[in-house]
Amino acid sequence: IIFFSCSIFKITKKNAEYLGEIFTSLDRCVLYCADSVVDTGQFMKKLSHRWIAVLYRLREILMSMLVLHKTLATLDKRISMSNNSN
Repeated sequence: IIFFSCSIFKITKKNAEYLGEIFTSLDRCVLYCADSVVDTGQFMKKLSHRWIAVLYRLREILMSMLVLHKTLATLDKRISMSNNSN
């Protein structure tokens, strides 16, 4: 998270792939915990509701950062195209 916060202006394919991996991991974790509610009824032993909320919030923050990365990359591309045409 700190890495992406510090390098917010440096969008790369590798960064985007890494964010994708984080989202996938969070989704799997949340789905695993949701399954354990149905299967075992011992949800609190697996992961507390508070941690589920934290994971979802973290995912929202990372998604927002990814959108910002893409927006900045698009703006950068447009600016460079504009500069090249002048």
